[in-house]
Amino acid sequence: MGMKPSPFICTRSFAWGLEIIKGDRLSLLNPFRRDRVIVNCPGKVNYDPMMCRLFKWDSATQAIASDCKMYVDDLRTIGASEQVSSLELGRALYLCLYLIKVCMSRS
Repeated sequence: MGMKPSPFICTRSFAWGLEIIKGDRLSLLNPFRRDRVIVNCPGKVNYDPMMCRLFKWDSATQAIASDCKMYVDDLRTIGASEQVSSLELGRALYLCLYLIKVCMSRS
């Protein structure tokens, strides 16, 4: 692949940006903190049909962990409460603007 715009470069940049936004998954200061992945399938002893089949868990808050999803030009945050969602959105927007600034200064 050359240096021309391509779907590969776009997809790689999105994945890289999302990884930077989510940060260290074990840091207590990170709103996207998560420390376990729980599989909730029928047939398990502790199966709960009211919960998702697969989810990230944050032991510090004892809730489903926050997450950030990107699709084309849309960035959405998922949180356990409105306060947590606002912290996530602030971090995501701040880092997106930083990444844009860095990319623009290099071109």
